[in-house]
Amino acid sequence: MSPNILIVDDEKEILKIIPQFLQSAGFDRFDTATSYKEAIEKLKKTHFDIIVTDMVMEDEKSGLAIVSEFRDLSPLVIVITAYPNTNYLKECMRAGAYDYIDKRDEDAMEQLIKSINESLKTLKNKNLKNDRDAGFIENEYDNLYKQYKGKFIAILDENVIGSGDSYDDIEEQITKKYPYSSPTYFSFPDEGDSIG
Repeated sequence: MSPNILIVDDEKEILKIIPQFLQSAGFDRFDTATSYKEAIEKLKKTHFDIIVTDMVMEDEKSGLAIVSEFRDLSPLVIVITAYPNTNYLKECMRAGAYDYIDKRDEDAMEQLIKSINESLKTLKNKNLKNDRDAGFIENEYDNLYKQYKGKFIAILDENVIGSGDSYDDIEEQITKKYPYSSPTYFSFPDEGDSIG
């Protein structure tokens, strides 16, 4: 079954072009929204597997706030923008975006289709990976607790890739080291009851 895709952009021309490319690539389940507000209303009523969103819109909310909030409502967010820069790219990835595309590029639509296809593989693998990492924590809990008592840890592909005294410490550390990965975070309080 084709994924359900929400396209969010305040440029009406873009909202015509992207669906045409999606259809030509075999994607037939999508909807559009011309603002953050409209997108949120649609997200409350319908589950979307992927959100393709502009970063800068004439709306009460824009930029990274959109990426963060959309990321909480959909597993995959792809950003398309006419105002790309390195800082925005880093911030988008930190906020949870899967990809960042410059809509001014001649092959922007081809990049978008490629990104959607790759993101679907990532989504399937991520679900499997999170299950594996949860199993790793369960199987290795006693050893991990002895080693990381009172700490937060990050696990990726059944390996501890970082630890710290707080979630913020470790999240910043891991984001720098693994900017495109989605590790599982877990904590081992002194009392022995996990809150991760």
